[in-house]
Amino acid sequence: MLNVPRGAGDLLVDLPSRVLIIQFGNEHESRLNELLRQCYGEAGEFIWFDAGDDAVIELAVGTYDLAIFLDTELGNQGLASIHQASTVNTKIPLILITHAASPAFEAEIMENGTAECIALENLSPNVLRRIFRYAGTRKLAERTLRDSNDELIRGILQQREAKEDAEAQSRANAKLAADLAEAKADLEIALLSAKDSEQRFRRLAEHSPIGIWLQGPDDRTIFLNPTAAEILEITEHDDQMAATLENLVLPSERAHLKAPRAAWHNGEARELECTIVGAVSGEEKHLFVSGAPLSRNGDQDGSVLLSLMDISERKKSDAIIEHLAHHDSLTGLPNRTLFQDRLKQALALGQRTGKQIALLFLDLDHFKDINDTMGHPAGDQLLRTASERLLKCTRLTDTVARLGGDEFAIICTDLDDGGMVLTLAQRINEAIAEPFLIEGERIHISASIGISLYPNDADQAERLIKFADMALYHAKAEGRNCYHFFDIGMDEEVRRRKALEEDLRQAIRDEDFTLLYQPQLRLGDGHVYGAEALVRWIHPSRGMVPPNDFIPLAENTGLIHDIGHMVLRMACRQAREWMDAGHPPIRMAVNLSAVEFMANDLLPRVKGVLDETGLPARQLELEITESAVMADMDKAIAAMHDLRNIGVSLAIDDFGTGFSSLAYLKKFPVQALKIDRSFVQEILDNPEDAAIASAIISLGHSLDLDVIAEGVEDAEQAEHLRLAGCGNAQGYHFGRPAPAAEFFAKQAAE
Repeated sequence: MLNVPRGAGDLLVDLPSRVLIIQFGNEHESRLNELLRQCYGEAGEFIWFDAGDDAVIELAVGTYDLAIFLDTELGNQGLASIHQASTVNTKIPLILITHAASPAFEAEIMENGTAECIALENLSPNVLRRIFRYAGTRKLAERTLRDSNDELIRGILQQREAKEDAEAQSRANAKLAADLAEAKADLEIALLSAKDSEQRFRRLAEHSPIGIWLQGPDDRTIFLNPTAAEILEITEHDDQMAATLENLVLPSERAHLKAPRAAWHNGEARELECTIVGAVSGEEKHLFVSGAPLSRNGDQDGSVLLSLMDISERKKSDAIIEHLAHHDSLTGLPNRTLFQDRLKQALALGQRTGKQIALLFLDLDHFKDINDTMGHPAGDQLLRTASERLLKCTRLTDTVARLGGDEFAIICTDLDDGGMVLTLAQRINEAIAEPFLIEGERIHISASIGISLYPNDADQAERLIKFADMALYHAKAEGRNCYHFFDIGMDEEVRRRKALEEDLRQAIRDEDFTLLYQPQLRLGDGHVYGAEALVRWIHPSRGMVPPNDFIPLAENTGLIHDIGHMVLRMACRQAREWMDAGHPPIRMAVNLSAVEFMANDLLPRVKGVLDETGLPARQLELEITESAVMADMDKAIAAMHDLRNIGVSLAIDDFGTGFSSLAYLKKFPVQALKIDRSFVQEILDNPEDAAIASAIISLGHSLDLDVIAEGVEDAEQAEHLRLAGCGNAQGYHFGRPAPAAEFFAKQAAE
């Protein structure tokens, strides 16, 4: 056997060093091999056999410490093989690893000789170690108990036989005075023999790892070995004599003792599990009790021999495994498996009571940005805190589950109307909107919620889940930080958006994107000094897809990172190609989404593209929206300084449409402000737009920043902006976005 370190709760049995593995199919061989190596390290010897007669013969003639049956879908043939294996070799423990480890199935397997049965999906190195030790302990216990029982019964029977023979001999010879001396001598010899048998039994019992408890017809103690006394925590002799199983178990379990006790006194063996409270420790202990009547020649006098095993550690392990199988390890909430079971129970309850049931699907908006910018430990902390807030928002009868990532589900039962759900959704939005303190930083996040109702929307679990998911998708599409009830019109819309999302993913894989370039020029002399790169998606059936149709979808799904990196690389490569072709250097402007700008890898990504394409950093300008900058100003300022330090220019795009603070604007290391096209379009007819544009121009001059007007469509707008002091502009009046091959040709023509 292989010696391994033991914790305080481990059973005192070593890991088996030579293991026979009989497999029904080899689809899980590599996984079990890996788990065994993690369990044993470099030690241990594992011999693999495919199921069949050869495997059973090997088990019968080989020398092994343990046999494992690896079968994910055990059938009648497998059961017969295990039964045959337990028949040919009863000395080693048999363990079954399968997908079908239900309680009923385990009972059937145990009857066929298996020491332990475990589900494949619950396996880990720690679980294997505990099961191997338990299996070894159980087999050792069975052998020891069997030998102890046999020795005990032989000793008691010998004692009774000796006494009865002596008494019979004494009565038979009482009338014969001449034979009295001989009868006494025979009696003394018999008594000495009985005493020797009893001593041998006591020595065996005192050293047995199994608790041995011999009870008389009245359930009072006749004999209690040290192991049993330790398990029961009974130390005084008088207490031992007064102890019964009935007065030691929990009161709630006493009724379960009636049937086994009746069976013992009726001459039948019976096993049971029960819970006692230690008299000294006060802790609950789980016991496995095997009882058998004492008899001679088929006659019982009511005495019972009980064998005791403390299986508390196994019960704890089983409880941990059960919890892990049905709960999320990060938050402790029910996982997807338990959620689906709870939903089915809720629907059954709704059918009986006629009450409404609500299913809420919830996503944390832009949670991926938290992971990307602060790291996964910060994301995990946020998920735990969010879980606590959800529990505080709901009732004890509701189920809050984590389905994976930042996706949660809530089941609300026993509802009279939808008003209660509406109140709950509002409460959740408010709770999640409260700032999260993560690693010393205040993080703001929101939640999107989709809601479906039973029986209004559906009466089946699968359809309720589908409809809640559709409603969630709709809530996110409407701008997030809101809730939405399912309605029948969503089905087609969700299918359309999901199809578009899949097309977009395929387009990223195939790089089905092109860039158009719009000139930027100086209003004073008309000189083209720059170009803004504008991405377009070339769909195989739709043709050219404008960014307004797919950029929001890309931001909602996280695909914007891949698209943004692709656009940056294509734009920088094109600018370099123009230089190499002899065109005058121009500044290439590329838009950054808020998600890209706040990513931790922005700086190395930009540097990597510049190095790859050979474009000088001074010829790259990154355009960032006001809202992106103001989301986390301290981090934004640090990111902008990093980009400025490598020579990249920065511009605030769509200026005037956000909520920037002038106090922070002067701290931003930017070179330009871009007047949003919404102020330029009505600049001649709307005094308010004209005033805003003029104010932005004055602000730019005061901060020594370039000012660029977007969306200039005619000469009058251009002249108004020039007279107002705006130095630069772009728009259809100067040139529409064009492919790279046409950009300089158009400038030359004009």
